[in-house]
Amino acid sequence: MSRKEGEILEELEVELEKIREREPVFGEELVCILRANVVEGRIKKFFDSETEDTLADYVERVIFYYKANYRYVSRLQLEDIDAWRELLEKLGKWAYSFLKKKGVPIQADLYQIATDCANEAGARLAKIQFPYDVNYDSWACRVTQYVCYSYIRRNTEKVKYVDLDITEAAEWLQALSKPDYTNRADKRMDLQSAIGCLNSEDRKRIIELYYFEGRSLSEIAEILERSMNATYKLHFDALENLRCIYQEMGSYNLPVGSP
Repeated sequence: MSRKEGEILEELEVELEKIREREPVFGEELVCILRANVVEGRIKKFFDSETEDTLADYVERVIFYYKANYRYVSRLQLEDIDAWRELLEKLGKWAYSFLKKKGVPIQADLYQIATDCANEAGARLAKIQFPYDVNYDSWACRVTQYVCYSYIRRNTEKVKYVDLDITEAAEWLQALSKPDYTNRADKRMDLQSAIGCLNSEDRKRIIELYYFEGRSLSEIAEILERSMNATYKLHFDALENLRCIYQEMGSYNLPVGSP
């Protein structure tokens, strides 16, 4: 049910006094959280939804999730390494699943894109205050999905979906970069010649860094002093350029896979 902000604030002051009396240990922190949720518009949004809950119900909700999550959130706030490692692992899984379901363009390795999105989501989570009106994992998952949506919007508007040939080129590059593929040394020489024909130094550099030095795209973005979006686009363009070179060389349709 929709509520006017003035009514919400009046009722909230009454509920805040009850919290101070009822929760002597956590009372003041809960008061700060609820006041912040007013400023952020979360309480107004709650009442603008199709809910029959009262403000008292919302306050009880915050108290419940605070008691269920505050120890874990405190560990994150104190930069507990194990807590952050556990969280980033979950963010990565959620990002990978979400991006795969949405069918992102394959201009870069999906696992790496998911990792980059997870790292960005983690950075956002570290900067914003948890509202305690939902479970932390649900909130973190939504933030991760928002970051993934942003990635999809940035890239699907500017980058074409990659055709099968370019996907095969990426797989071939990954295979050739492995040292145990010794019986394909002649093909590796063709590859190195083709890389030398790429029409910009940055395209040559991203191929070398990503496939032969094993750098992540986030690391490459720092090395080349580019945004992540520009780095993904550069990687795509380098593969597109390489595909054209191989077509001209007549070498592109070499088999892909194990020797």
